[in-house]
Amino acid sequence: MPQAEHFCTVWYAIGMIRGILLDYGGVMATGGKGADLASRVAGEVGLSASDTKTFLAPLWRKMTRGTLTTDQFWTAIETHQNQSISDTQRHSWDDWWSTELRPEMVSLVETLKQQGYPVGLLSNIIPGAAEVICAAGSYDIFDFTVLSYEVGCAKPEPEIYDLALSHFTDIQSEEVVFIDDQQKCMPPAQALGIHTIIATSSEQIIADLRKLDVAV
Repeated sequence: MPQAEHFCTVWYAIGMIRGILLDYGGVMATGGKGADLASRVAGEVGLSASDTKTFLAPLWRKMTRGTLTTDQFWTAIETHQNQSISDTQRHSWDDWWSTELRPEMVSLVETLKQQGYPVGLLSNIIPGAAEVICAAGSYDIFDFTVLSYEVGCAKPEPEIYDLALSHFTDIQSEEVVFIDDQQKCMPPAQALGIHTIIATSSEQIIADLRKLDVAV
């Protein structure tokens, strides 16, 4: 995971922690970040750096929010590149590297649930990649999942944090901690009163949870 710089790893609100919210790529798994996969797709279809930014990025944003289907995504690339996209290229995310759950994070989630904490997933994800992760059973350990393409919005848009909070029964925002590896995803959560932890390693996540008196 990338190292956090120039900011604290933990942001404290007021209240006891009763609910846990986790990101996937960079937290639950070492890989699985959308930017990594987008770069890989760009390379496989021969998009220039300029086109990757001006053409692919807007398509990716739409697909992450469920307003563009996978077929529409590839059709747009075919039209833009004036070339056919092979079946192999269309399944670029089938072997999305390093998306397997980290064993130490699985153990952490299991411990949290045994201690009575509801544990949810809040993830920006495209449909094809989510299907791969789901087929592996990696979403099954969570009490609920909020996946951007299913709900039509993505981090750091405030709406998706409200949706995640709605899954916690009788738990206030000040009683939830959100763990993500990207600083840009934190301010909207903090504005709602949610505690936040910037993830740099499993050991650091556990240490910061303990600072919040979470029983792990």
